[in-house]
Amino acid sequence: MTKFLKQLIHITLLVSAIGATPAHADDGEKNVNLKEVQIVASRTTNTANGYVTNLRGSDIAKGKPIDAALELMPGVTKENGVLKIDGLPVSEIYLNGMKLTDTSELSKLPAEMLDKVRVTYLAGSSQNAASSGGTISIIMRKPPQMGYYGVAFGSARYDKSFGFGNEGLGGMIYSRVKGLSLYDYMYAGWKQYEVSSEQSVPDAYGQPDYIDESTRSHSFDFSNRFSLTQDINSRSSIAAGYYAGANRDRPASKSVLDGQTSTIGKRTEMATHNVTVRYNLTLNDNGGDMTISGDYLNRNTDQKAVYGLDGSLRGNTRERQNSNMWKLSADFVHPLTEKLILQWGGSAQLIDSEYTPKGYLDGAALYGSSTKGFTPIGYAEVSGTIGRIGYGAGVNLQLNRIEYSALGADSHNTQWGIHPTVQLRVPLNASGATMMRVSYKRMLDDIPFSAISSARRWLDAYNYTVGNPALKAMTTDYANLSLSLLGGKINLGAFYSHIKDWIYWETRQDPENPDIYYSRPVNVKGYHSFGLRAEWTIKPVKFWRFKLTGRFSFYPEDMTIVGVHYGMTRTRSFISFNNNLTFKGGWGGSLNAQIEPTFRTYDRTYHAVYGIDLRAYKYLLKNKMQIVLSGTPLGKQRKLDLHLPGGGEVVYRNTSPVQSIGITVNWWFNGGKKVKVKSIESGDQQYNEVSDSR
Repeated sequence: MTKFLKQLIHITLLVSAIGATPAHADDGEKNVNLKEVQIVASRTTNTANGYVTNLRGSDIAKGKPIDAALELMPGVTKENGVLKIDGLPVSEIYLNGMKLTDTSELSKLPAEMLDKVRVTYLAGSSQNAASSGGTISIIMRKPPQMGYYGVAFGSARYDKSFGFGNEGLGGMIYSRVKGLSLYDYMYAGWKQYEVSSEQSVPDAYGQPDYIDESTRSHSFDFSNRFSLTQDINSRSSIAAGYYAGANRDRPASKSVLDGQTSTIGKRTEMATHNVTVRYNLTLNDNGGDMTISGDYLNRNTDQKAVYGLDGSLRGNTRERQNSNMWKLSADFVHPLTEKLILQWGGSAQLIDSEYTPKGYLDGAALYGSSTKGFTPIGYAEVSGTIGRIGYGAGVNLQLNRIEYSALGADSHNTQWGIHPTVQLRVPLNASGATMMRVSYKRMLDDIPFSAISSARRWLDAYNYTVGNPALKAMTTDYANLSLSLLGGKINLGAFYSHIKDWIYWETRQDPENPDIYYSRPVNVKGYHSFGLRAEWTIKPVKFWRFKLTGRFSFYPEDMTIVGVHYGMTRTRSFISFNNNLTFKGGWGGSLNAQIEPTFRTYDRTYHAVYGIDLRAYKYLLKNKMQIVLSGTPLGKQRKLDLHLPGGGEVVYRNTSPVQSIGITVNWWFNGGKKVKVKSIESGDQQYNEVSDSR
């Protein structure tokens, strides 16, 4: 009996320690510190469409911002600054139930404040059919009632290309007063950069002319996200959120070709406002639920530009674009049995965008345009379990209608479709350590407003992009098969996708000036790709955890662009190696490396890029303060070749050094006592731009 009691006490202490957090992340609870807790599997719970991971006290949440911690989650990578799940860009990111209008918040807030993270591999039928690459829902620790917690932070960085810059100050506070919860995040940042590049364009004889380019810029960013949640009674609550963001940018670029100097100076002001109201009602004791929400998003851009050539003024423009988005949605959840849940609902979104240019630019005409869009959605889905098999299946009925007006001519386009989603999770052994996942989804992209406008957007003095009013949104069929081994330590996958009306940016020569080239989006009838993925996550020693990810894709080509037929099968690969280190005495750090070898897509060749990022941290003052040093000691930036239909190439290469080092100081504060109160926040819309890439 004595032996049994000792074992019972030992198990109780271990279970209690799973929720323990460092003193700096305290929410009113007494901390329990243990030397080592090896119950890693208990942190993650698998679902039919993804998983939920508890990050309280986890070593992967220490000494890094939220987005860096997400990179260590199963299936999640960060490529060129974009978070991806199974290789697909994340469609939506929620923080405390609120869809982020500006995801830069994730790169500022420390991950120690996290409670749980829910990852879905594919977006469900309840979301817009354009939501392809799954979602990430981040839940922060709940503050105590009549209490609070938060963080204040400051950062600065030194870049080899221009010196000191990129300073920022910010903070977050999360509190509760009886049934009312309050969240506020604020950030102000001052940035500057200096970019140098080389470009070559073919002359009249097909020989390359070399262009030296440089751009200097300084900017100011401000953002504030504020939300209130009030519990009306035990069954209902109402929430309201407001986001305000402002950016002021002052880039100035210079291009030199054959002794001729072209300059572009811009002054850009951009403001974003997002207002959300959401009402939630529990309908019955079985878990029935109703949510009604309304959302308004406004983005206003005002850009002034001056164009010069060898000291003479060639253009003076002012371009304004104002976009408004309204969305109303209603969602219902009805458990039919303990193992079967029915969800249904609908939404309607209205979009209105106005583009108003003024001034003049030699060789270019400036025309205003207006765009209107309407997207109604209806959906229904079921989820549950049959034996040990988890499943989810749903259907989305969606219509995208767009009206475009420019130069006194009106055009419109309507796309609609039925978009099913099916996901299965099948354990292959008794313990569930080996598991198979099968999924299929049909997607319809958002209306590509930003790629429709006929306005010229100058990348530099010799390159611009222009929209296509006849452009259609892409429709995608995506299938995935995954196998998880050893309790998630090894994950293997295979995928296939077919895209109808794929948007591709073809490169052409300006008919009025042979030294200038432009790209224009066009729809491709069919685009196929398939590939393999592998991921290995392990903690080989007490202080070291790593995740090694690899992806290899095939892209068969069959398309004619500007009279040239492309019929090769191309390949593309990606490798990342993430390392997390945790030492005694409050020390720790990380080392991340990525490489994307050279690949070609139709008339473009993207040359290899790679980078190594380092981070080291130390807790001070009884874990109330944290100092983080981070930097990039080694890396290679993109070189792009555009193969022209008439022969020759336009080559662009970024020559700016990538080396940098930065410092961040975090200061945690908290107070109050622990009382559980539920929280509901919301935010539904975002504005995406479809643009050409370099």
